Amino acid sequence: MLEGNVGSGRMAETVLKRKADSANIPYRALLEVYRRGIGAWKTNPESVRLQSGEKNYSSSRSGKMGKEQWAMARVNAFLEKRKTVYYGSDDDVRRKFGLT
Repeated sequence: MLEGNVGSGRMAETVLKRKADSANIPYRALLEVYRRGIGAWKTNPESVRLQSGEKNYSSSRSGKMGKEQWAMARVNAFLEKRKTVYYGSDDDVRRKFGLT
């Protein structure tokens, strides 16, 4: 199970494991990216998008993605190898797990 009771627990764990298997990426790598997404949601509310996907630089969390949604979006960006995540904010995770 997700250590530290991160996100919605078993459901997030199941989804992360399935994504890891499908992408042939270690589960631990995706778990680390997911946890960073949770942390970013908590510490930088201005960066969190509205549920519609639009940007809103307000620090209010009203109408914005939930922490689990934000974390999973970061995992998906990592899997899609988006430059800002895969080679940017989570580049150290990519290198730590020997991903190209």
